[in-house]
Amino acid sequence: MISRSTILKTGSNLTLRGLSVLSKLLLVIYLGKYFLLSDLGTYHIFAVSAALFVFILGFEFHSFSSREYEKMDRREVGYYFSNQLLFLLLCYFPGVLLILGFFSLDFLEWKYFIPFSLVLLFDLFGLHIGVLLASRKFSIWFNILFFFRGGLWIYLFVAWTHFVRPLGLNELFLFWVLGNALSVFAGLWVLNYNGLWSFKKFSPDWAWIKNGIRIAAPFYLLVIFMRFIDYIDRYFLELFHGKTEVGIYSFFAGIANVPVSLISSAVTIQFMPLFLGAYRENIRDNKRRLSREYLGLILGIISVVFIGVYFFIEPLLEFVGKEELIHSQGSLWILLFASALLSIGTYPQLILYARRNDKTLLWTGFVGLVVCIGFNYWLVPIYGVLGAAYSALITRGTIFLSRAYFAVFSPARLSNKADSE
Repeated sequence: MISRSTILKTGSNLTLRGLSVLSKLLLVIYLGKYFLLSDLGTYHIFAVSAALFVFILGFEFHSFSSREYEKMDRREVGYYFSNQLLFLLLCYFPGVLLILGFFSLDFLEWKYFIPFSLVLLFDLFGLHIGVLLASRKFSIWFNILFFFRGGLWIYLFVAWTHFVRPLGLNELFLFWVLGNALSVFAGLWVLNYNGLWSFKKFSPDWAWIKNGIRIAAPFYLLVIFMRFIDYIDRYFLELFHGKTEVGIYSFFAGIANVPVSLISSAVTIQFMPLFLGAYRENIRDNKRRLSREYLGLILGIISVVFIGVYFFIEPLLEFVGKEELIHSQGSLWILLFASALLSIGTYPQLILYARRNDKTLLWTGFVGLVVCIGFNYWLVPIYGVLGAAYSALITRGTIFLSRAYFAVFSPARLSNKADSE
């Protein structure tokens, strides 16, 4: 049975995360109705590219630091988090060259270079601030800051452009920059207020940073694999069919990703430190209880989303009034099943992470990437949006089955010595 405290905490996180997810849905619907589908495609190329670069430049350092922070006292956390921020700065400035290279490929117009770079900078810091808060069990604060970064500015943009005066993509990206900046500065204040960070008395600890790079490297490769799996279908659609097809696909993907977004930040982020503690202490009853609670919440969220889509998708498409969307709505259900597999797959992934079966996560991610590229290359040129949706389903199914197998049959690492040297 799910405890009352878990229900209250999860309810608060779901409310905050729900407002953020709803804002993204609102933006997709608003852009789909009042903007060109090619504009919606441009927005999504911008969004997925920024998300991809966040993980490329962040080196997945928080996969190392979150395990460390979970067992530190507050004074130690503040000192080492300053080192983490230094590392992010050292990664970001050379990364500008990568951004220049990306824009030279003409996926986005050069007029978006500055807002893209600023969104990326603030997102990079915002992500790592949020993970620190989550690792210290401040999951509600994590979701408040995520709402600033991915929700509040959207509501303000839609309200302004609908009730005050029409705005375009340039202004949309400006609102995005300001929302991300607010999230970062508010996050640093929260950390300072709770004694988890201060810029006073800081000196670089290069040995800790070097150790973090060594341990985070497998996770870095894994996250790159998974982010390419998440986003590469848009680039295939852009390459073979153009931004209008990207817009159509992104409209349905935005709806289908609702359970993924809710589960990742309202449920997984809350349970991650609990699973780490339970597997470190190796108490079977705790592990079973956490598993029941986690799976129960996941399946409940997925069920609610499926029921909601079943009843509201037809009125929604009629409201938007785009014939291209109505003709392609079959891809939505395929993407929903792919998202369900991804959401349920966070359970074996969490078990493998808590057991420190890092190489298993890495190789299953690599296999998923190969499957994703192969099927997108085969299906997207022929079937367009529908081909991308089937590719997503096949890829997610492959990753889920492989990780579920290893979660059942692979042994846990018996020692954490290698990670603490």
